[in-house]
Amino acid sequence: MGGKAAGKKKGNEEGEEIMLQMMKIDADRTMRMIAEDIEKKVGDGYGFMVLVFPFSDGVKTANYVSNCRREDMIVALWEKADVLERGLDTPNVGKVQ
Repeated sequence: MGGKAAGKKKGNEEGEEIMLQMMKIDADRTMRMIAEDIEKKVGDGYGFMVLVFPFSDGVKTANYVSNCRREDMIVALWEKADVLERGLDTPNVGKVQ
């Protein structure tokens, strides 16, 4: 057993892997474009990070882009999370979900 069915399953798995890679490539390109645009607007004196994730229940898988060192980004995220959790953040700008 297996013959055609096994071949079909393998073909589907390969197709899914190709689709996932294409989605990743598009996300990577989009995130780079966002970063370039932000860098032009804020200049060299500011660090930034952008998180992009789908609105859905469950575990969030996010893409991010940043112009700063990973260590600095992690510190900034922890500091901002603390401010947000304590309700000390600035007003939201844009659409709120």
